[in-house]
Amino acid sequence: MNFLLSILVLCYFFLLGRSSLIILNLKKNKTQLVDDLKIFDTKISVFYPLIGLFVFGNILFVFNFFAPLNSINLKIILILSLLFNLYNFKNIFKNISDFVTLSIFQLIVTLSIFNVNFQYDAGFYHLNYQNWIRTEKLVIGLSNLHTPFGLSSISDYIASMFWLDNNFALLHLSSITFLAVLFSFLSFNIFKSNNKFLKNSSILVIFFGLLDNFGINGGLNGFIAISGIIKPDLPFAVLFYLFTLLFLNGLIKKSFTVLEINFLSLLLFFSFQYRITSIYLFPFFLLTIFNLVRNNEFKLSELKIQLTYVALFGVWIVKSFLLTSCLLYPITFTCLNTRWGNNRNAVNFTDESREFNFAYSTNQNFLEWFQEWIVLNSNSTILKNFILSFFVVLIISIFFTEKLSHQTVLNFVSKCFITYTILGFLFIWIFGAPSFRFLYGFILFSISCLPLLGKRLIIKTNLNSRYLLTIIMFASAMLIPRLDSYKSFFNNPVEMKILEVETTRYIDGDGFWVYPEKGDQCWINKKCIPSSIQVEEERILSFKAFTK
Repeated sequence: MNFLLSILVLCYFFLLGRSSLIILNLKKNKTQLVDDLKIFDTKISVFYPLIGLFVFGNILFVFNFFAPLNSINLKIILILSLLFNLYNFKNIFKNISDFVTLSIFQLIVTLSIFNVNFQYDAGFYHLNYQNWIRTEKLVIGLSNLHTPFGLSSISDYIASMFWLDNNFALLHLSSITFLAVLFSFLSFNIFKSNNKFLKNSSILVIFFGLLDNFGINGGLNGFIAISGIIKPDLPFAVLFYLFTLLFLNGLIKKSFTVLEINFLSLLLFFSFQYRITSIYLFPFFLLTIFNLVRNNEFKLSELKIQLTYVALFGVWIVKSFLLTSCLLYPITFTCLNTRWGNNRNAVNFTDESREFNFAYSTNQNFLEWFQEWIVLNSNSTILKNFILSFFVVLIISIFFTEKLSHQTVLNFVSKCFITYTILGFLFIWIFGAPSFRFLYGFILFSISCLPLLGKRLIIKTNLNSRYLLTIIMFASAMLIPRLDSYKSFFNNPVEMKILEVETTRYIDGDGFWVYPEKGDQCWINKKCIPSSIQVEEERILSFKAFTK
């Protein structure tokens, strides 16, 4: 049953992505069929589920301004959106091989559902925030009830539609679909693409993924890992990796199509909706678009779809402002004094988050800080394994990957982008939250840059053989689910995973509110807050609001 539901989820997002592109194609009166389109030498159908997830999440996010997400009208909209697939329906069969590849990887990573569990933040704020948006339209000042509500990402909107009575295991499926897209992308590059840079980088990524399972203390080198329900780490990593890799590919080629720019905009904005970190990439990308228009490579009229992203960005900023009184929470200088807040929540949350993640401060000696940081959790093990794996794939990139063409060289702009991306991310990471789970996408991008270091790469047919690469590809994917997941699967392969929230006892607080009897996890209870607060409920326009 788990596998059937997983394939149905993949199928829905695949068809929604295709339907969305058909709508855009019809609006532009294009004669070319969407199924024939390519993005950076990759068939667009590989990305249909990802596009579908983006459209799905943003329909929910915008709809919540007007009504709660458990509305029957919303469900009708989401179902009717698929009907555009009937347009030139026979051409959908051109995508059979791509859908089969996606399905294979979807089934592999679905094995992880057999042993998945909640991560701490699910009970701390994720599920209760989803409870709010499912039962209420947007609530002004909601973060006054619980500060982390201000961190709400697009993942909460998407996951809120996967509640199945008291079973929350299906929330896992909205995350692992990103992994299916990632491995399908890598597979297409290795076996079908003529783009040697993407081919070589994909080969190195699957080698790096395989090496994640070997090394000191059994492995872990910073490759993507499946977290509990429902962390945004995995989706953000995939989106960050795809944007940086494909954008770099375009900079190297010194050419972009309108479709490629539009898709890159989707990836960048979608990653921003998962984690605000991506905003540091906005200036470089916008400057590139400006130069393309200035050099007459595009006309402004060809980039009308960018207005959609600008509008969505504006609405997202409004959402953040109404929830927290900050335009970009928790960046304190973007906070304003309003009836429902100021910058105090953002300052307190930032300080607590940096302390929890043991972030570096300028008043510390860096070497002393590093010596303390390295002994925390598994930092030492992961760093050592990363260094070992890095040198292994570096050797592979020098001796065993296909020679790049003379066009695939690092020009000044591409060098600037690599430097800007690496240094910028490391700066944010060290000063913000130096945990390896925030580095997944960054590490994949770093590994993908290795083929660009050598100018005289040679080809070794044994390592370039399709059979060996297929084995490595599937081994890398199949080793992502933990061994316990395989044990649970073999014990009962047809059993549907049931994951219910913990039974929580509450104690009466001040007036309307209650507190958890133990700890600070409210799980699913809109009346519950982790600690005592002083707020007033009122109406601002047509919105419920909590003011201080």
